[in-house]
Amino acid sequence: MKRSIFLLLLLVPSFAVFSQPSDQAENVILITIDGCRWKEVFGGADSVILFNDKFKKTEANRLTKKFWAKTQDERRMKLMPFLWSTIAREGRVYGNRAYDNKVSVRNLTNISNPGYSEIFTGYADPAITSNELKDNPNTNVFEFINKQPGFELKVASFASCDRAQGYLNVKRSDFVINGGHVDVLSDSLTPVQKTLNNLQQLAHRGESSRPDYITYLHAKEYLRLNQPRVLSIGFAWTDDMAHDGSYPLYLEKIFFFDNMIADLWTYIQSLPQYKDKTALLITVDHGRGDEEQWTSHGSKVPHSNEIWFAAMGPGISPEGEMKTRVDFHQDQFAQTIAKLLGLTFQSEHAIGEAISFK
Repeated sequence: MKRSIFLLLLLVPSFAVFSQPSDQAENVILITIDGCRWKEVFGGADSVILFNDKFKKTEANRLTKKFWAKTQDERRMKLMPFLWSTIAREGRVYGNRAYDNKVSVRNLTNISNPGYSEIFTGYADPAITSNELKDNPNTNVFEFINKQPGFELKVASFASCDRAQGYLNVKRSDFVINGGHVDVLSDSLTPVQKTLNNLQQLAHRGESSRPDYITYLHAKEYLRLNQPRVLSIGFAWTDDMAHDGSYPLYLEKIFFFDNMIADLWTYIQSLPQYKDKTALLITVDHGRGDEEQWTSHGSKVPHSNEIWFAAMGPGISPEGEMKTRVDFHQDQFAQTIAKLLGLTFQSEHAIGEAISFK
């Protein structure tokens, strides 16, 4: 599919000696990157795809030079410099199957809507099998948190894809949900918000998602104005470029997301409410196929159930790239978010257990 919402990251300032992290975060930011393969995250540009003329297309020469290097470590640093220079040093990165460090989706579809539902509800609902925009009947962790003391009106979600309004059930959830080309509404819009609303309508070509930089800047401006304690940002462009079969542009969008995450973390560290008090979690809704099938995903595409995640912040001891044998699943993220805040997510369904970062 072509759109997404979210991922979880936690970050702390960069020092040669790490201070002992607090056991509990006061805030959580979840970022999702739609359809971003674990192979690029851990290995950088894939030579089998990058040098296949079939997948070069737009700006191929410039971007091939930008992201290619002889070693895996060099390639992944070129692609995601913030992830590997800061998050991997001060937090944890999971999902490198070369070390049998496995993270997988639990649902059987390996597409976006079921994936986002699983991330937010902690439940792989067998009834959610398509990307159709429908109201999710399952309680999500954000609406649960929004009802807890101290979190009322301090929860928000911004996504590039309009499906966020379905899998988070905007009709039922009493927190800010903004996705697709829906304008941000307020009695006193700032100049930034007015400009972004105008831009997203000018860019509207009948698609279900808006440009990711608009989503990011809307979320950043909302954070500045309202100081939410729980925020999700869902990016979509990686999946779009992959479905279009343009590998160099797919790589450039991953690089772009890494830059936006770095910008957000730098901004957060300048604010007393968030500095050293915020957990950041980054993940994806689904994986992708290999080689000729890298453009696709789904129940019939091998490896598209394989995902990854990164985490940093209070309650997360810095261990870097995880190379131990584990088998984590997407349905564990919802309870993990709650636990980072000192809460226990309760739902009408059994949900995945929280991941321990001790």
